[in-house]
Amino acid sequence: NKSIPCKVFPSGQLYNRKQKEYTIIMNRVILCIIALLLFVSDLYAQFEYEGVSYKYSSEYGGLEVIKSLSGHYAGDIVIASEVFYGGRKQPVVSIGKKAFKYDSITSVVIPETVENIGYMAFGNCDYLLKVYCKREDPIDISDNPVFGAFTKKLGTLFVSASARERYKHAPSWSAFSNITIS
Repeated sequence: NKSIPCKVFPSGQLYNRKQKEYTIIMNRVILCIIALLLFVSDLYAQFEYEGVSYKYSSEYGGLEVIKSLSGHYAGDIVIASEVFYGGRKQPVVSIGKKAFKYDSITSVVIPETVENIGYMAFGNCDYLLKVYCKREDPIDISDNPVFGAFTKKLGTLFVSASARERYKHAPSWSAFSNITIS
């Protein structure tokens, strides 16, 4: 007879190698289930409101506009300044990386609450000719090709009268050939 090495704990319980292996396997299964639940909950955290798709961004502490959950964006887009989510109103603080890239949008309203615009957010939007920015201070997009060359050359950036000069001198925003008071 071979004896299985056992450890006796102060409570008098025996703990053999097979029980230890079983415990390790069960812990791994539980961790996998938790990871899967977190992944699925993140998918459900994406939602659409008035034709624009959002998700909560812990990085920016508010909602972020994302690629359309229902296909592509087209026409005039109005990004809400805040949306009811998670039982309360949340500010829309970011436009995600490539959120509108290649989409057929013709105009966009960027609310005053947006603090970040991701890489190529409006890249290759060849029909985007009107950008309404409600922020008084331009977002720093100097290292980020947010808008395509076509939009900057032929499009119009609409800002408030008090913000116009700041946008005219802000890196990347100043590349718009037309900066007009809205």
